[in-house]
Amino acid sequence: MPDSSAELCAFQRFRGRGLKFAIQPGMEKKPDLKPGPSTRERGLAAELLVRRHLVAGGFAFIESNFYWKGGELDLIFLDQAGVLVFVEVRSAADDSAWLRYTVSGAKQRRLINTALRYRMIRDFARRLPYRFDMAWVEGTRVEHWKNVLMT
Repeated sequence: MPDSSAELCAFQRFRGRGLKFAIQPGMEKKPDLKPGPSTRERGLAAELLVRRHLVAGGFAFIESNFYWKGGELDLIFLDQAGVLVFVEVRSAADDSAWLRYTVSGAKQRRLINTALRYRMIRDFARRLPYRFDMAWVEGTRVEHWKNVLMT
């Protein structure tokens, strides 16, 4: 049971919402126990690898990390045929090959909605055909899958 009146108030608010625990002072953030780069840093490194890989393959880089109301487009390219390509980058710190198949239905909807918004606010993109690709990074190896989402 909480000791101070402020802790009691917080405890009662949480208990009223059906939660079985309350955040105690000093417990707001868990300590980072993993050594090495953070998830965000690994993600940015993976995006850079994919960007270099696709540019070397003839794609023209346009933009990265486009955010719009809950959705993000990792990388945006123009391919040799003039198709706007939205690339979702996936990576993992360990050998979790199954993670490449984890783009949920909700994530797909967010990708599609964000891409449609991107096409609306970028004049050059309005009339271009587009597709969704996925890139998987494992170590320094990049695997690129074309046209993974059908809209």
